[in-house]
Amino acid sequence: MLYDVPKPTEAILISGGFRRRSPEDPYRIVVGGGAWSVPVLHRVQRFYIGANTVQVRVAAPSAQNVEVMVEATVVFRVRPDKDHITRAASRFDGADRKEVLRAAYDIFGGETRAMIGQMTVEEMISDRMRLASDVLTNAEPKMGELGWQIDSFQISAITDDNNYIRSLSAPELARVEREAAVAEARRDAEIENERQKAERLKSEYQRDTDLLTSENTKQTAQAKAEAEASGPLAKAEADRLVVAKQSALAAEKALLREQELIAEVVKPAEAEAQRRRIEAEAEAAALRTTSEAVASNSGVIIDKQMVDQMPEMIASLSDALAKSNLTLVGEGQDLNRLMSQIASVAPGLRELARRSPDQ
Repeated sequence: MLYDVPKPTEAILISGGFRRRSPEDPYRIVVGGGAWSVPVLHRVQRFYIGANTVQVRVAAPSAQNVEVMVEATVVFRVRPDKDHITRAASRFDGADRKEVLRAAYDIFGGETRAMIGQMTVEEMISDRMRLASDVLTNAEPKMGELGWQIDSFQISAITDDNNYIRSLSAPELARVEREAAVAEARRDAEIENERQKAERLKSEYQRDTDLLTSENTKQTAQAKAEAEASGPLAKAEADRLVVAKQSALAAEKALLREQELIAEVVKPAEAEAQRRRIEAEAEAAALRTTSEAVASNSGVIIDKQMVDQMPEMIASLSDALAKSNLTLVGEGQDLNRLMSQIASVAPGLRELARRSPDQ
């Protein structure tokens, strides 16, 4: 016994065996699984049920009797159920692939030709989906009779050899071209605007960069100049501080010297002046007192002063006599006589003193 498993795009057809089969059910069909068979007793066939593609190209007159060429693409496959596989196998079992594609081409070609004759060129151009839908609607039952299902039907082109479609499209083409030209001009303007904007931004950035560079250069030069001048400026400031310190010190010394002079000269002078003033006042007071005493005591004070001063006066007289070249006669009698004469002067001085206050 053999065990066969079909591919995803295949169906296994098993016929023969001890069971009698009717024309409507000639095969045991296996899809998506496996089946046992006896090589001599059973006949096993592999039948393709995958997708098929056919290009349809149909030339036919439209409802306006304008020859039109329609190109389309059809994709179809065998429907994967027992009934449709049986139909397809009954019709195409043992046939080659070209025969299958030819059958599908004939169905779609005929239906497309029929629909072209029922529509105007303008309708086909403006409503291509309607043309495709009508073709599918008419072709689907015929494809189903052969066990096929339609996956897609896509019209790719509608043309003519008489430039009818081009004439129809001329106004539209002109409008489209005009709109395209306007759009292109607008696009070019926008591009130019963006380019100029970019240039302006670039110029502004360059200006800002130049200004910043100039400012940096200026600040650098200023900093360098300040750095170069900092030495002399620092020295000048130091000299100024030294001069200020020296001036302050000189002022302090002058103040100190002034205070010293006041203490050494002015104060002693003031003290001396004060002393002299006090002595003068005292002498004046004493003189007044003496004058008053002389006036009131009739020369007692003067006599006392004369008596007090008499030894000094006699000593002075003696010195004068000793220094003079005198000759004394008579054993000192002349000297005694002289002393008596000096003593006799005293009463006269006392009288003179008594008269002085009255005068």
